Amino acid sequence: MDATSTTQTAVSDSQSAVTRNLSSVQAQTGEKLYLGVRWCILIAMIGISQLIDLGPLWPLSMEHPSMLVLAGYAIIVLLSSIAVFIGPLSFLIQIAYIADIVVIALFGFLAPQSNALFFPLYLPPLISRAVRYEAMTSLLWSIAAAVLVGLNFANWHFLTEGQAAPTTFDYVMLGLQLFILLALPWLTSNLVQQWSETNRQRVHEIQQAAQQEVAHYATLNQQHAERVSALYEVADTLSSTMKWPKVFESALNEGHRLSNYTAGIVLLASGGPGQLQLVSGTGLHPNDHGSTIKVGKGPIGQAMRPSAKTMTIDAIGQEEEVQPISVLRACQSACIIPLQVTAQPYGVMIIAREQAEPFIREELDMFTALANFAVAALRNTQLLFDLKKDRDRLIEAEERAREQLARDIHDELAQTLAQIVMNIDFIKRAMVQDQEAALKELETLAVQFKRAHGEVRALLVALRPIALETQGVQAAVEQYLERLRANEPDIRMSFECIGLEQTEIDSKTENMIFNIIQESTNNAVKHSEASLISITMIRAGQNLTIKIQDNGKGFDVDEQRQAAKKRGSYGLFNIEERAKLVGGTARLSSTVGKGTIIDVHIPLDVF
Repeated sequence: MDATSTTQTAVSDSQSAVTRNLSSVQAQTGEKLYLGVRWCILIAMIGISQLIDLGPLWPLSMEHPSMLVLAGYAIIVLLSSIAVFIGPLSFLIQIAYIADIVVIALFGFLAPQSNALFFPLYLPPLISRAVRYEAMTSLLWSIAAAVLVGLNFANWHFLTEGQAAPTTFDYVMLGLQLFILLALPWLTSNLVQQWSETNRQRVHEIQQAAQQEVAHYATLNQQHAERVSALYEVADTLSSTMKWPKVFESALNEGHRLSNYTAGIVLLASGGPGQLQLVSGTGLHPNDHGSTIKVGKGPIGQAMRPSAKTMTIDAIGQEEEVQPISVLRACQSACIIPLQVTAQPYGVMIIAREQAEPFIREELDMFTALANFAVAALRNTQLLFDLKKDRDRLIEAEERAREQLARDIHDELAQTLAQIVMNIDFIKRAMVQDQEAALKELETLAVQFKRAHGEVRALLVALRPIALETQGVQAAVEQYLERLRANEPDIRMSFECIGLEQTEIDSKTENMIFNIIQESTNNAVKHSEASLISITMIRAGQNLTIKIQDNGKGFDVDEQRQAAKKRGSYGLFNIEERAKLVGGTARLSSTVGKGTIIDVHIPLDVF
């Protein structure tokens, strides 16, 4: 038994219990209502007895039998009142109904001259019975009451001494009374049964509608649970693997489990202009695997536009774009889900049916959610690839920096230290033979030591200047340019910094900014033959703009970029990668004979 059947059974049982309880409550309410009527009958009989002077209410005496009957009826009314509220005494209620008719008839016998006054008192108990029982049962009670009324009529007109024979009017009145006693309860019973049947039919219809609605919501809940389960399965696959084909396969399989479709297809950009390749699918024909389609102006072309939404197609098999995929040529209804990240299209997912059965909104939402998971896997794979690529470039840059450091040490510091060692040996020998020459060499040795010290400081600055750690990037750049001016007096160098006062920049970003300026300036000094180098740093909001410009000989950017790729040394083009590492961008522009400009934009709130 499925969840829907179980829910319907539970609802049906609950409704039956409610119906039984409601019937019981209605019966008790009816008894309480008629109890009030019975007290009214008692009061009416007391009033009539005093009106026709049947005797005093107290003390009771055998000389006044009507009062004894009235007292007995009062006791029965009292007991029936108690029985309404106490379950074990409920049998007294049925006795009280019989007592109602009998007591009214006895009063008619004891006071036959007042039959017309007692006649209306028959109606409340008869109508009460008519409401509670079927028409035939009600008719039997009415016949009994009619017999008693007829006996009272005969007793008064034929058995009482001194009474004249009944007139035609008396017979007409008797007939009218009998007709009312027989017809009114029977008619009431039939009307009540008809109303009850109508109400039962309405209740049954309402119950059926309620059951259908409950079943509908149970089905929706079950479908919702299945969709959540499907999303969980795809998310679990996404978290356990970085292989996007496996995630696409899981998304298509879970979608097929929840929705009846013929074929599910994933098309991704193949690298060719305007082409998509089938990379994953379910329900494919053998020759469909690896198919390539040309993106045109049809629905697939529309889905490849930035910010495109999920769309439905009524006759996918007639679309020219999908003709290379044989399984789609036999399909009619289809939905196309764009595979996009931040409005960048990667491809499309197509879900198609052979039948002309449109996809409902719930299905479209489900397929869109599954596709988003798959796109996340594709995006993660691309990010991982880019990360590995950036890591490899960073490793290459570190290797080049180490090689450059080794060359600098070998070409400058190592030679200076070698000269110092040779001079020390010479001084040792000269101290014995020629002290004056030894003193001169000591002066030369001091100059060499100063040079070595300067070279060591220059190497330390190249690695990471102390000012960068203690005073910030602005002070570090200024000190770097001071040393550069001392070594390159023929080149004018300007530095302007705007908006960086009281600005805290994290050490990683500061280090990257300094490296970019250092790399750009060193390249300009060594290769541009420039007479002027200007550097500006401007902060606008949370963005930092750096511009390094020279008036050197310039170069062809594309040509130099290709040459750098061939020799495996990117040099100045590493600036672009450095800017990416801190979430920024760098643009290199140069014109032969007009110099070079490097524009760098770095967001200061990235970290």
